[in-house]
Amino acid sequence: MSNLDAVRDKLATFDAEADPDAFWELLTQEAVDRVAASFALVVLQDEDEEFVVYPGPDLEPDDLHEDLEDSPIFAAAIEAVGSDAAALAGDQEAPDAIEEPIYALAVPIRVQGDVAGALAVERYEPGPFDQQAVAALETLTDAFGPYLAEFFE
Repeated sequence: MSNLDAVRDKLATFDAEADPDAFWELLTQEAVDRVAASFALVVLQDEDEEFVVYPGPDLEPDDLHEDLEDSPIFAAAIEAVGSDAAALAGDQEAPDAIEEPIYALAVPIRVQGDVAGALAVERYEPGPFDQQAVAALETLTDAFGPYLAEFFE
């Protein structure tokens, strides 16, 4: 059984409406594990086009940037939602010039073909995210997409 099959098996037993926190925790933890990120969050766009943030497990408010809206992880998430494509943010261009570079990556989350939000990850090392990380997160959001439909009914 592949790692993704194990995730799908877990999802098949989930009642996302009954325990949404566990659902978001599973998604963000899988993302962190797959791309060696420091943390992850999910940003969804509600019916009023406002953004709702679901932080990953063990993500303390101090772990987020002082002003989330100005942070690389949030910027990448908003770009991914708006462009319907993977987005990079942070210090991707010149990490050597920065004492503690931040790398962020977000991929759109699609529900029944429409972009509903983004899965975003951030890390300080081992360096910028590559195309393999993009593919890993896209595969993960594709697996979770059908289960997210419950939140949008």
